[in-house]
Amino acid sequence: MAAAALSPTAAQAQKPNSDYTTRLGDGCSAIAQRAYGDRRRVDLIHKANPSLGPLPHYLKPGTVLHLPPPEEAAAAPDARVTFVRNQVTVQAQASKKAAVNDPLFRTNRVTTADASSANVTFRDETQLRVGEESLVIILGDVLGAARREPAHATLVSGALQARLGELSGKRKVNVDTAGGARVTMAQGQARVDVDATKTTRLAVHGGSATLDASKRSVVVPTGFGSKAEEGKAPTPPRPLPAPPVWRAAPPEVVFADGDDRGNVTASFADGPTTPGATAVAAASFRVQLARDPKLDDLITNAVVPRTKTTIDARGLTPGTYYLRVAAIDDDKFEGPPGAVAMLVVVRASARETTPGRAALGVSPGDFVLCGADGSADPASLFDVDATVAHELSCRLSPHRAGVVMRGGDVPSAPGGTKVPELFQRFTATAAFAESHPAEARGVVAIELRSGTGATLSTEGITAIASNGVEITGVTREGTRALLGVRFPASPRPFFVTVRRGGGKAESNLLTVPAPDAPRRRADGTSGVADRGYEVGLGGGVGTLFTGHGGRQLTASTAYRMPLGSRVNFAVGPSVTLARFEPQVASADSYSPTPLGDTGSHFDAIVGVPLSLRLFPHAVVAPYATIAPEVGFQRATFATGTTRVTSSAALLGGRFALGGQSEIGPGWLFVEGAVRASGAVSKDPVAESLSGAGLELGYRLGW
Repeated sequence: MAAAALSPTAAQAQKPNSDYTTRLGDGCSAIAQRAYGDRRRVDLIHKANPSLGPLPHYLKPGTVLHLPPPEEAAAAPDARVTFVRNQVTVQAQASKKAAVNDPLFRTNRVTTADASSANVTFRDETQLRVGEESLVIILGDVLGAARREPAHATLVSGALQARLGELSGKRKVNVDTAGGARVTMAQGQARVDVDATKTTRLAVHGGSATLDASKRSVVVPTGFGSKAEEGKAPTPPRPLPAPPVWRAAPPEVVFADGDDRGNVTASFADGPTTPGATAVAAASFRVQLARDPKLDDLITNAVVPRTKTTIDARGLTPGTYYLRVAAIDDDKFEGPPGAVAMLVVVRASARETTPGRAALGVSPGDFVLCGADGSADPASLFDVDATVAHELSCRLSPHRAGVVMRGGDVPSAPGGTKVPELFQRFTATAAFAESHPAEARGVVAIELRSGTGATLSTEGITAIASNGVEITGVTREGTRALLGVRFPASPRPFFVTVRRGGGKAESNLLTVPAPDAPRRRADGTSGVADRGYEVGLGGGVGTLFTGHGGRQLTASTAYRMPLGSRVNFAVGPSVTLARFEPQVASADSYSPTPLGDTGSHFDAIVGVPLSLRLFPHAVVAPYATIAPEVGFQRATFATGTTRVTSSAALLGGRFALGGQSEIGPGWLFVEGAVRASGAVSKDPVAESLSGAGLELGYRLGW
């Protein structure tokens, strides 16, 4: 709430149980003083006007406030719970889990568990911050004669911090402890601790306070502390450790990683001692990380040894955080904390605004100002190239009124990150892999390259062709995409638009060949296509290893396909017809051997050749073929005028080496082969077809 000074025009008295319109300079305390004669009756105003929201709040001129009748004050509590973290209980007649705005009356108890804390605010806004594992009994600020007494509480165990409210005027706050001591604060802020031995420690961080014990009193000024053991007088004031300073302050803005978590690193050092004061070495440090500027909602409240002066906070979700450090001496006196470092963990994002353009942003962005690519102007975020990465730099906004920002003693430390490109820039190259203009169809090969020239995968692309060309299907071959296309009746040059992720690229123009135009290979050159069908016919001579010679004719068909730019593969059936001339049978030829007979035979051999062809576009392209085969033999034997026939089935294989040269719509080829085969059945005799041959022929491709 506001504690602004009253302007002269607002000095007139207000009447209770009425409505009042605020003026410039009005504050709740001044209005309570005029309406009820007591500045502390702001609780009546707050209760009757819930729209004011939580403390602190600010009155705008023209705000209409309802002022309730003063008789309602009889039910007003001495204090209220204004903050709760984790396990906090309030005990009146029975214990209950504490909640914000719970009323507290005389003798009510507030208890905190481990890693828990609470704030208690009296009606004059004097605040007690109750630390973890503490027990506080509320004793003060009641009606009647006690209205003129200080706010009063008893600290049984643990720690609390007291801060006098702006409405307390000359009133004080008393804190009694279980060790029989009393702390009286006249102004400012102090920390009171009671340990297991009931020793009371008072550390004054602002203003002054008095420690009374065993009928002795010690006034403790700012920056000093005193302790009183149970049954003993207070010790003379001793200087507290100086507030630590940031050696490497945390960044003002921290960017979350891919798991939406931010990591913060900072370091601190002993603070400088005031000139003329005694230096006090720190034995340990209290490190506090909180979600609110008052550091009530603590995430971390750890005491670390003096050798550990680096803070490493990991896994912070996007949001605003506050970090500070206080030094503790070897007698457990805690000095005033150093400057609070505010930081914001944000997630960076990019969204498409128009094709190829994007806007950058961070979330949450309430407290930060950002710029892109070295600029501090927030306007630089709103229109960037979506196909390249951008450097994003952010700092805390200096224009957030009413918000606690980084203290002046905290070094400026903007945060930065690299926002990857929203869409990857790439180029698309198109070429005909097959073209059949007479059939109004073809195959277009698409290759993608990044801005650096690296080959990109075509997986997941979509494609659209221009000028009426229809894409009938998409397959992949290595990194290439093969698009089946159908041409319109009157084809015109066309290009292909390729989309990959959120990016897109247009290919080069392709011209549909005329029906009588030469066919095209995948590399765009004229000639027989790399992929397709073929038929072949060849003839030659052969000789068996038995010395039996003959002639042969081979017909074949195959399907060919590229295995890269330098190798083709072909597979398909073949049939060879062979005639071996009459020859006198010997012990090395027929089995069983009709010695002395003159024998000849006709053979039909069916195989499935598998061919690898190297450098298919060379003038002479070498190739190798291997084929499993099955043969059928019809043999004739003659002795004088007597003629006998025999049949046999043979099984074997053939290996051939050859070369081919593209001529016209196909290839002229020549190859030499060796064959190994043997009879698997015979009636009554058969001759093995193991031998060698030479063949010349032509393959027609399309």
